[in-house]
Amino acid sequence: MTGDGTWEAEGLGETGETYLAADDLRMRSASRLLLQDPAAFQEQAIAGGEDPAIAAAAVRTGSTILQQDTNTVAVADALRGQSGTMVATEYLVQEALVAYARLQISGSRWVIVAKIDTAEAFAPVDDFIRNVILATAAVIFLVCMGALVLAQVFTKPLRRLVIGVRQVAAGDLNAESECQVKDEFGDLSNAFNDMSRNLRTEQELLANSRRKMTDCCSR
Repeated sequence: MTGDGTWEAEGLGETGETYLAADDLRMRSASRLLLQDPAAFQEQAIAGGEDPAIAAAAVRTGSTILQQDTNTVAVADALRGQSGTMVATEYLVQEALVAYARLQISGSRWVIVAKIDTAEAFAPVDDFIRNVILATAAVIFLVCMGALVLAQVFTKPLRRLVIGVRQVAAGDLNAESECQVKDEFGDLSNAFNDMSRNLRTEQELLANSRRKMTDCCSR
């Protein structure tokens, strides 16, 4: 069940393990955490509701067989003959991704459970989601920047036209709007320039008429 301590080589990562339990809800194999870190095992076992004396005995003997309580949802379901996977709280009160099934060994009702902490099990999913979020944010940023650049390009002829209109409104009839594009903005700029030239021509004609009238009156 321990794979001679080569849990990671067998694909169980840093927190995964497999263990056996029986219908008395006591473990029938060794706990990985006990073998790797007895002090941490004792602390977590007591935090999970285990009798401190039993936890200390497990550490002292170096074994959880017939000592560690395994009263979990996965073990209960497996004892009822069910099998499957779930996310549930395990015997050391950590949340884990659990696979479970029932065993028939020498007439005893035993179950086998394989588990790995959810933080480790779902780490690739969390990394993928984070990368998707970052990529989406980057795309949104680039789209917004592109939209700003395009807005500047598209509105530049209109801003020139607005400046020209304001100059004409201020009395500067020599104002014209320069626009090289051949689209609606170009047509509008050309119409504005024609209007500005027509106003200058009319102003010159009015000025000439006033001069002539002034000359006639002075004679």
